[in-house]
Amino acid sequence: MYVPKENCLINFTLSAIKFPRSDDPNIQDFQTKAIEAANAFTYDRCLHHDVEFDVADQVGQNFIGNLYVDKENLAILLLHEGLAEINRPALRFTQGSTDYVIAEDAAKKARKHLWKNYDPKVEEERRARRQQEAEERNKPKQDLIDVIVTEIVDATKFYVQRVGQEGEKLEELMKNLAIDDKSEPYQPSVGEVVKAQFTADDAWYRGRVLEKTPEGEYKVVYIDYGNSEVIPSARIRKLDPAYSEKALRGQAIESRLAFIVPPKLDDEFGLDAAEYFRELVWGKNILANIEAFDNDTLVLTLGDKDSKVHINAALVRSGLARVEKVRGRQHQHVIEKLREEEDIARSAHAYIWEYGDPGSDEDEELMPKKKPVTGKGKQ
Repeated sequence: MYVPKENCLINFTLSAIKFPRSDDPNIQDFQTKAIEAANAFTYDRCLHHDVEFDVADQVGQNFIGNLYVDKENLAILLLHEGLAEINRPALRFTQGSTDYVIAEDAAKKARKHLWKNYDPKVEEERRARRQQEAEERNKPKQDLIDVIVTEIVDATKFYVQRVGQEGEKLEELMKNLAIDDKSEPYQPSVGEVVKAQFTADDAWYRGRVLEKTPEGEYKVVYIDYGNSEVIPSARIRKLDPAYSEKALRGQAIESRLAFIVPPKLDDEFGLDAAEYFRELVWGKNILANIEAFDNDTLVLTLGDKDSKVHINAALVRSGLARVEKVRGRQHQHVIEKLREEEDIARSAHAYIWEYGDPGSDEDEELMPKKKPVTGKGKQ
């Protein structure tokens, strides 16, 4: 199209419709004729005519949108004549989508061009099959594991251990670490895994050195539990290679709760959220579903195996977390349930909802909004 206002030529594609590929080796004769008819129809209606258009998207140098000839949408005209099919995924984001469906249905009933061999029963079977396939794709995948929560930084970050064979190995390792080997205090390097004596119980654990303080002490994180502290070299020993991470990887796995956003510890109600989360999970048999991996962090939904309490939902219902925006349909069912819990907390003005909506500036838009482009041109 030539656009006089911009003094330029643009490539333009009609949105929400599609055509058979002429280079498809399986193309049938009636489809080839339909392509030829579609070309002739478009030439007759559009070539050297004044048109109006709007742009919904752009891919490379190609503009995608609606084209209007004498105020009529060209895509709908083509659908009505059976010279195009609806592009279903794109139709979801197209205004006036009902008009597209009505036009295509009329062409199907009249068995025009692309719908020459249209059979409603066959079409219904295909639709049912596509729906079933979509439901299978969108069905939440379950990756259930038994865990125990070993450290809670706050309601947004915690550590878990998987229950199982490696837990037995850890128990044996802990017995060996408890044996006094009479070794001397050790000054480790940053990043080194050492044998460290925890201040709270004076027991020995595996710890990774995070940093050396100006006072000459060491900040260590206990790799099998997730907690950390600053200790002097008197509480550090060189670790026997038999107990290194090569023998048994660190058992503490950093985790966060899926689909919800609790306040951080320093935020208003952050301490309340952390304390309630601890009440829900500490010392209990927890079943976790791995929803996703965020680098080395597990994204989990948690449930108390004994009480059947859904931990994520309990935090939302109490008003100590809000529901996160999530892309895609895979988790639609659980998100809807969480929204119901959120509505209860909001109605009760509980915690974060005390003064209304706390806002969700950190959320991303599901579909980035694009400024519409409109204009006139000659095709």
